[in-house]
Amino acid sequence: MAAVAFAFAVVFVWIAITATVGLIVGVPLYLVLLAVGKPFHFLALLAGAGTLAAVLVGIAARNTLRKG
Repeated sequence: MAAVAFAFAVVFVWIAITATVGLIVGVPLYLVLLAVGKPFHFLALLAGAGTLAAVLVGIAARNTLRKG
């Protein structure tokens, strides 16, 4: 059981780091690509959606750890 808790902790820390980097890099990238124009509009939306997904997965992992 301790191994499972440790695995969840490692995954949570990894997701937290990824979400933080995603916010630091993803949001400015989203704004820059959005400012460039329509050819990159899809990439801007993808960057924003990826950042949001990382944050939501991080929250879900945190909630799972709290229950355990």
